[in-house]
Amino acid sequence: MPFANTVNGATSWFNLPGFSLQPSEFMKIIIIIYLAKITKLHNDKMLIRSFQSEFDYIIDVLKIVIPPVLLILLQNDTGVVLIILVGVFFVVFSSGLRNEWFKFIFIAVAVIIVIMIYLFLFQHDIFASIIPSHQLSRIYGWIDPEGTIGKE
Repeated sequence: MPFANTVNGATSWFNLPGFSLQPSEFMKIIIIIYLAKITKLHNDKMLIRSFQSEFDYIIDVLKIVIPPVLLILLQNDTGVVLIILVGVFFVVFSSGLRNEWFKFIFIAVAVIIVIMIYLFLFQHDIFASIIPSHQLSRIYGWIDPEGTIGKE
């Protein structure tokens, strides 16, 4: 891709004359502002909350969040994706949705974390095939920053 550079495993920086630019940085701000607008419209329109109105709101949020998140994941920039998802979570959390939605989200995230820990500990080949190599090296660096495991 013209002007694009790979930095720390992510092809997300554009080198232009005199400066470099990461477009996903702007997406973090744009997504949060647009979600705030959608949340305000949803709250103004829905005086009586129902499962269907809240479900429609969540679908609207996903329609806005999923395309840029997928594009950023294709750049191999998981850190920006995590920052966006945390911002989205707090906008949705402040929207006034029922607690059941958040219980579902926490349970789903907990199940994913438990599955990933199980794969890491007991099915490492499968885990290594799911996680890209540069992210795998970051996980190893987080678990063993000194690099002492296996050197004895």
